[in-house]
Amino acid sequence: MKDILKEILSHINSKMLRKRLMECYNWKQITSSLRVIDDTQLGIEHYKNSNYPDEIGGKYVYTYGLLQMLFVQQDAVINFGESLRFKCKIEDIKEIRDIRNDIVGHPTKRGIKNCYHNYLVQNSLNKVSFEYLTTKNSNDTRKNIVINIKDIINKQEIAIKSILNYYIKELMKFENNIKEEFEGKRITEEFTVLDNYIISVIQNLKSNKKALAPNIDEDITNINSKYLEIFREIENRKVSFHLQKDIFRDIEELIEKIKKSEDSSGEILNLFYDLKKKIDEFKEFCIYIDDLFELPDTETL
Repeated sequence: MKDILKEILSHINSKMLRKRLMECYNWKQITSSLRVIDDTQLGIEHYKNSNYPDEIGGKYVYTYGLLQMLFVQQDAVINFGESLRFKCKIEDIKEIRDIRNDIVGHPTKRGIKNCYHNYLVQNSLNKVSFEYLTTKNSNDTRKNIVINIKDIINKQEIAIKSILNYYIKELMKFENNIKEEFEGKRITEEFTVLDNYIISVIQNLKSNKKALAPNIDEDITNINSKYLEIFREIENRKVSFHLQKDIFRDIEELIEKIKKSEDSSGEILNLFYDLKKKIDEFKEFCIYIDDLFELPDTETL
């Protein structure tokens, strides 16, 4: 279970999906559901590996607690799928929900019209099984139901793993659909024009050592326009780039300094060298993004 949850986390926290999920889906429900799946699994594992209490009160805590954890885990798995708009069916483990509702949820009045009334048989409580008695309003029938705890834990674990693995496949499909949307649209191809602008200005400034190069205002406007165009391509992909914010900030500050500068060509030349260096860092990030959005080889699928 831990490895499956780890793989799901790697998908939802990836640069491709995280920002998209935060903006377009119920991110709070996604993260809450995953935490609760993990938390309840820890509780279930504790039940399996610890000694069952000798005290009657402790037995109730363990039995009630286990049933509640199984129920809450199912809710979390359902709500995780719901938050990502994935279909989820739990028919295979619905009976566990019914047992929980009989014992923990609404034991004293189960149903609306033809109600059941339930309670645990105290002397039946043990780690591997328990018994509960149910009676019905409409007649005097009493029914004793025996529950094998090991069976319901194993049944739930198999079902939950199956559902979570299905979610992983759906997340992978989601990623591939995004890649298909941007297929053949490599951001780095746009850098040819941007690089040419900057290199041309640097060469002009170097050849005009005592004065600013002609058309520098137009040049920096073109550079800024192309930079913003490339930046919008990243935004369109909804890529998480909080670690790259310093690069973007530095580029924008350098462009503003060049726009406002009235100094010698030598100082502006240094600013353009700095800008070229930052644009190269930006390009490296875009190469990573392009690779991230590459569709997998069909032969490896």
